[in-house]
Parts: sequence; C-alpha cells; structure tokens
Amino acid sequence: CEIDDRFSKFDIKTEMRRQKLDTRHWRYTLANSNYKLCDSYPSILVVPRLSDDYLLEETAKFRSKARLPVLTWYDHTSGASICRCAQPRVGLGSNTSVADEEHIRLIRTAGGRRSRRLVIIDCRSQIAADANSLKGKGTEIISNYPFCKLLFQDIGNLHAVRHSLNMLRSALISTEDDKNWLLQIHRSGWLGHNASILSAATRAAYYIKHRKSSVIIHCSDGWDRTAQVSSLAQLLLDPFYRTIKGFIVLINKDWVSF
Repeated sequence: CEIDDRFSKFDIKTEMRRQKLDTRHWRYTLANSNYKLCDSYPSILVVPRLSDDYLLEETAKFRSKARLPVLTWYDHTSGASICRCAQPRVGLGSNTSVADEEHIRLIRTAGGRRSRRLVIIDCRSQIAADANSLKGKGTEIISNYPFCKLLFQDIGNLHAVRHSLNMLRSALISTEDDKNWLLQIHRSGWLGHNASILSAATRAAYYIKHRKSSVIIHCSDGWDRTAQVSSLAQLLLDPFYRTIKGFIVLINKDWVSF
C-alpha cells in the first residue's frame, strides 16, 4: 500500500507531544545541534529538565562513543520512561562518574517520584560485559546508582548473530531430509537469538507497565541489540506503533535517528 509522504518525515517534538511528554520534568536540548556531543545521535535530544548541558557533556565522556542516556519513550499514565545509551567506561579500575550517576538519578525521578525504581537492562551476558572492562568499558557499578537494578539479558552480539544467520541460510537451501533439516535449524541458534531479544523486550515492558519503573537499555555501543529491545518493548506498550504510520515513526526514531 502507498504511504503518505508526511508519514516518513519524522519530528521528535511531534512524536513527544503524541506521547504526552510532561515538559515540567523533561526538556528538549540542542546540545547536540552540531553533532559534537555525539556524532551518532540526533540533533535534538530529550533529557530530564534538571540535566543541564554541562552535565550532559560530562555524562557523554563516561559513555562509549559518547552515547549518553536519552529518552525515547514516555508513559504519560505513570511517568515511567524508556531511555537508551551505550555502556559506561568503567574499565578495570572501576572508574565512576558523578555526572553519569546524577544524570541517571534525574532520569529515575523525572516523573516526580523520588522513590521510583529504575531498571538498567544490559542486553549482553555478564561475562561479555565484564570482558569489555578489559577495553576500558564494562557495565554500571550498580551500588553507585540508588534505587536502580541491573539485569543482564545474554543476547548474542553482531558476530554471533551473523554466524547464526549464515547457518540458517545454509539450512534453508539444504537438500537434507526433514530430520536433518530441523537439526540444522536448531544448531543455527537462530530461534534462540529471537527468543532472547523477545524476552528482554517483554521484561522491559513488564517493568514499565506493571512496576511503574523506568528502564534504561544498552548493550556495548547502544545500537543493534539496544534498538531491537527498545523497539519491541514499545511495540508491546504502545498500540500506535502497531499501525503503519506508527511503525514508520518507530523505525525513524529508534533506528534511523540513533
């Protein structure tokens, strides 16, 4: 079917108005208008109102590729939110950032509730996250983030998924009998990758909907797995994204813009 051209012209402010963003607690910032804050982020970012641009700059220094936590979806009924980012630069020295800790605290309390819980969903396995500390990165030292919980989801990285896809392709063009064909599908691990992504998205949606907790999603650099989990969670939470127009908005917002 044909799609009206206006549907493909994404505007973050229009989308946030649709989400009924509470601008008493959140704001638009042009700190990245020249893409110097983060060259892989959109020019307009949505952040807590009390996170000033200096705090954003300091937080970006602590995140891989400067991909700091920013808002992508807001639940106007509870004030809970979904933010996305990249892994922190913790490293073997267990580095910390007062700015990062404060920024995440402001995300957690942006809905007006100081006691609101926040769940950090790390799409990787704990082993993979720990291995990244050898490269000067890693995952949050959760004791530095009050009222926050850290969950690992064990989703395979790009290389594992590519290998799995190649095995799946081989199985699909195979001339083996049914028994061996099903075994090849199983050995590809493709269904397992899909299941782990769906599990992470369901968990994110559960905390937003039923626990009224905010969620931050990241993997290593905050794309691929982060976009997959974030998008699927929003599809579960927001019926608008299950329309043709809404799905276009979702792809523009969580894939093209980031």
